[in-house]
Amino acid sequence: LTRGDLVFAANNIFNTFGGVFATNAGAVPYVAQNGTLVPTIARPNAPRQFQVTYTVPFGASAASAPHVNLASAVNAEGGPGSGGGGRGGRFGFNLTPLPATPPSDPFAMTASQICTADAQKTITPVLDQLKAFVAKIEASKTANG
Repeated sequence: LTRGDLVFAANNIFNTFGGVFATNAGAVPYVAQNGTLVPTIARPNAPRQFQVTYTVPFGASAASAPHVNLASAVNAEGGPGSGGGGRGGRFGFNLTPLPATPPSDPFAMTASQICTADAQKTITPVLDQLKAFVAKIEASKTANG
């Protein structure tokens, strides 16, 4: 569309195995090694759902904002694309590949507009607890995992 994007999405179009509650009706039991049947719970599909979304750009730079969707977010080489976003444009996202090696300190904080010095002071005790928990798990590992 000229002024925006219209998306029509449908889930479980034929309402196959649709239901709201998980029950044992229609469940397939597990068979134990000795032949005993172990009852299970059937998790039904969500009932038929339809969703219509119309997205329009807004703000001063809306006319020049790039259009972003999942197909165009990754360029031909498979790397990250340039998403829209920012002030006055369409909201978008960037797909970034996972790094080849893990970070040296996964709990390190970087000062940014979102992660201010005050926010870092607030979250530091939580990160310290997470670091201690991870260290405890890593210390209990054996050669077999």
